[in-house]
Amino acid sequence: MSCPTRFTRLFSILFAAIVPLVFSVASSQAGEKKFPKWMSRNYLSTGWSSAAPLWHTFEQAAGISFIGAELSYQIRVTDALSVGPDVHWQLFDAVSKTIARPNSAVINDWHEKRFLNAGVTAHYYFFKRDTMLPYLGLGIGGLRVREKRELPAPHTADSVWHISAASEIGMYILHGRIPVWFSSRLIVGIPSRKTGGEMMTFFTLGITVPN
Repeated sequence: MSCPTRFTRLFSILFAAIVPLVFSVASSQAGEKKFPKWMSRNYLSTGWSSAAPLWHTFEQAAGISFIGAELSYQIRVTDALSVGPDVHWQLFDAVSKTIARPNSAVINDWHEKRFLNAGVTAHYYFFKRDTMLPYLGLGIGGLRVREKRELPAPHTADSVWHISAASEIGMYILHGRIPVWFSSRLIVGIPSRKTGGEMMTFFTLGITVPN
């Protein structure tokens, strides 16, 4: 059994085990006192993100990415639960390699990777304070990976789609009148027969507009 296959099965088992636990925590919180008014609305959040590559992505990306953005909208279902769409874009800088040709010519091969993850995320709020609202999140969607290469032909571009799964921990903090948003997310692009998997850890800092 290949390493990606073993990892995929392990991740699926952990993912399935965490869901009932999070639901249990969310249900136990639902019966407690009401959230402050600013916490009980729908949330439109946007922010800047950085990312660290893991697994196969680590082998093909040039270190940490500081160019990224995320847009999220959470629709309140109960005091302890919200669900909504989420879009995340990230660019990893080009990796360069010097290649010597048989005719002694030296050329530079490079490639960059761009990730676009779109899906649905659920937030489960497990701790209530007047100015802080931490949460756990789980999501599923699609991950588009676009690679641009200099070789074999100049500016070759290929796109691959993965089914993606995500786990997240974050917090909304009320600072003045606008909540600040912190989030740390692990996104996995599930490998298939045609392509290997992808894995990244994202850190997002932004603002939230309750509506």
